[in-house]
Amino acid sequence: MRDHSFSEHIIFVLCAGLGDSHGDRCEIGLVNFVRPLRASSLLTHRLRDIIFYADPSVVEAEWKTIASFPRLFVYPVSFFIASMSGDAVE
Repeated sequence: MRDHSFSEHIIFVLCAGLGDSHGDRCEIGLVNFVRPLRASSLLTHRLRDIIFYADPSVVEAEWKTIASFPRLFVYPVSFFIASMSGDAVE
């Protein structure tokens, strides 16, 4: 995993899909969240990083709709949970 220095970023924590044993993929419309934050009227240097903490399979199901947007980062939701509990994450 690359080290990034985030400042004034947007955090999106998504717990959908956790513990889902039957493997259903739900589409939640991530593009509807990202698109307004990447509007063409925004200057590139004013864009804020968007960090998704989510089950990778949920983001994977919609990645094709958001992959072309800049400055998106996806981490497993376990990283967020560990950081909130104070546990070290490798």
